[in-house]
Amino acid sequence: MCHPAARMAAAAQLRTDAVARGRALKRVNAIAAVLCGFVPAVLLAVISPPSAQMWLLGFLAGLVWANFFEYGYHRYLLHLPGTFFALRHLVHHS
Repeated sequence: MCHPAARMAAAAQLRTDAVARGRALKRVNAIAAVLCGFVPAVLLAVISPPSAQMWLLGFLAGLVWANFFEYGYHRYLLHLPGTFFALRHLVHHS
């Protein structure tokens, strides 16, 4: 049987490792978001400079698109029973 202090140290290490892994994943997701959204927007703006009104409209459309994409991805891909993605996503909810 483990000493309570050893169990607490092990739990603290697991938590530290999980936080580090989560931060690394968030960093990768942020880089992917920049590459998939910001870079194409800048390239299109260089090719065809938009007005301030078009920038605002594009920004709002991007927010709506991202929101519904995330909803659909989470609702229909990550919670589809028995799939690889759903099984891995269950770890997130546990």
